[in-house]
This record gives sequence, C-alpha cells and structure tokens, in this order.
Amino acid sequence: MKIGYSTLACPDWTLEQAFNRGAEYGYEGLEIQFLNGRFVTPRHLKENLHRIRKLSESSGCRLFAIGTLVQLAQEGITDRTKSLSEAQAFIELSGQLGVEFVRVFGGWTVVNRSDEWIIDVVSEGLGRLTELAAKTNVKLALETHDCLSNTGLLRRVLEKVDSPQVVALWDFLHPFRMKEAIPVVWTNLVGRLGYVHVKDARIRDDKWEQTPLGEGEAPVREALRALAMRGFAGYVAVEWEKANHPGLDGPEVALPAAIAKIREYVSDVL
Repeated sequence: MKIGYSTLACPDWTLEQAFNRGAEYGYEGLEIQFLNGRFVTPRHLKENLHRIRKLSESSGCRLFAIGTLVQLAQEGITDRTKSLSEAQAFIELSGQLGVEFVRVFGGWTVVNRSDEWIIDVVSEGLGRLTELAAKTNVKLALETHDCLSNTGLLRRVLEKVDSPQVVALWDFLHPFRMKEAIPVVWTNLVGRLGYVHVKDARIRDDKWEQTPLGEGEAPVREALRALAMRGFAGYVAVEWEKANHPGLDGPEVALPAAIAKIREYVSDVL
C-alpha cells in the first residue's frame, strides 16, 4: 500500500510546494485535481507539462493520477462527445507524463434516468476510450461517486467494459452513504480496483461535512485495514477538500495529520 494525496488539499500551493511538501510529509504519490487555482483542464496540464514531469521524477512524490471532472453520463450526444474529447486529451497528456490513472465520473447532472441507461451510456463512453488508454499505458479510474456511488452498479459497468484499462476508484465516503458494507464493496471491486480516495465525514444539518480522519462516521479504519490485510499494493490517496470547502484546516495541518492516522490504522497489518 502506497499513500498519496490530492491537490484539492492545497489550492494555494505552487506545483513545487505540492510535490516537495508532499514528499516532506511522507507521501509517495500525488493526484492533480486542482491546478493554478482551478480544477485541472487539459490546457493547464499541457502548459505545465515539463515542469510537472520534472517534479514527479525528482521530488520523491510521484504523480500517479490526474483527477479530471469528466462526466460520461451526459444527456445529449453533443455533451457526451465533448466529454469524450476532453477525456482523450487528458489520456494523451497523462501518457506523456507517465501517469497511471485518469479519474472519470459517471455523472451527476442526469435526472430521471434508469440504472440501465446509466450503465449503457457510461460503458459505451469508456469503451470508446480503451484503445487510446492502452496505447498510452493509462488506466481510466471510474469513481464510486454520484450516479455510481453504489458499487454494484459500478461493477456492472466494469463487466460491460472488459478491459484492463478500466478500473474502479473507491471513494470511501459514497458507498458508505449508500449503506454498503466493506465486504460488499470489496466483493464488487476486487480484481478491478485501481486506487482509493481516503476521507471521513459526518452528518450535520442533513448534509455530509468532511472531518479529519477518525472524527467522522465513515469506516475509514476498517476500510484501510481491509485493504492492507488483502494485500492491496496501490495508492490510498487522502482527498482533503480544502479547495471545495475553504473553512477546512489548511494543508500544513491536515496532510501530516492524515498520513499519521493512516499509518496508525494499518501499523500492525503491514
């Protein structure tokens, strides 16, 4: 198991700070979701390509994923085509950077659509991307989020797209919100799990509020230990959403605390 983190935690840091401070705190990997004060786009990634590659190779904190906002379950053909084009750009750039994963979503804008419709549309979109992903040695990581928070549905997408280039990204919070037990999640994702987002949260005023690890309601300890005991060798990435929620603790506080808590939880397993 390797420990990484997402740049959502440090929206005000430069790229140099993100890589170098990550390494200083003990993180082995970085997922770029936020770049230059905004969510990552192909254009901004391309503008910083050589800088990112150099930092990934020299800092001790390797870039392992690009956390895009690409949504595959779009209502209209035009929007779906646009999403696929954006995904292709990210895949090509990630190939140039030697990045293993490109995160994509099912989608959160669709309404009144059946599970079958979502599964068909998402799997069709992924199927159109697998050839390029194989060519560039990149994996598409479909997150347990929004319309695919239920891992049973996500598993059905993976079964329709029978390609090693398509894997699951297990975000701890969302299957928990769907009341899925950890053994159920593992059964649905085993063999196709790419990497993991580690986060904790609690309900306040009928809304989920992020908390430091161990202070919320999500079974973070149990999930991490389950991964460790099953020999998961990929990245578990802290997703501290400072960029989305400015009131959260800054990265100087949150990131050292999070990695210490992860190590505490799995210290007697690894």
